Amino acid sequence: MFGSYRLGMWRDIVGGCLLWGLLIWGGMAGWHFIQVGRQITLLKHADPGVRRFAAEELGKHPSSRSVQPLIDALTDPDMDVRGNAVIALGKSDDARAVQPLMALMNDREISEKELTAALGRLGALAVQPLLTALRNPDYTTNYEAKEALHKIGSSAVEPLIALLGDPDVKIQQDAMDT
Repeated sequence: MFGSYRLGMWRDIVGGCLLWGLLIWGGMAGWHFIQVGRQITLLKHADPGVRRFAAEELGKHPSSRSVQPLIDALTDPDMDVRGNAVIALGKSDDARAVQPLMALMNDREISEKELTAALGRLGALAVQPLLTALRNPDYTTNYEAKEALHKIGSSAVEPLIALLGDPDVKIQQDAMDT
């Protein structure tokens, strides 16, 4: 009995040392990997406050693993969870985030400021869909597209210059305004 107790104790000590060794050897990458997985799991929690926190945390630690769960969170019944998912996706630098964010342009519950900031942070990945959105007759969608293109900056300049030759005068005006 005493021998098995000592063996169990040593197994715990060695296991703990191995875990710390992995964390030190892998830097904080190992810890980051564990935390991202935990936050992804919490995105499905019953409590909206927990889901809000999880989406916010995933935005602080962008990871390609979290993009699809955050895209799924864009349909969460809680408006704040969706808002935090928008912000987190904007920090992802992942092309998979562009179309789901573009689809939210007509969602009046999502902050225009958060959405345009997220699309603007995605930079060149979002330019073509935003140029298409300039043609949308909906004022809000059109306005958000112009704001996001403005935030993108230099990556959007050449495509906007090309729109100055568009036969539609409104598109030419939008390109100049942006």
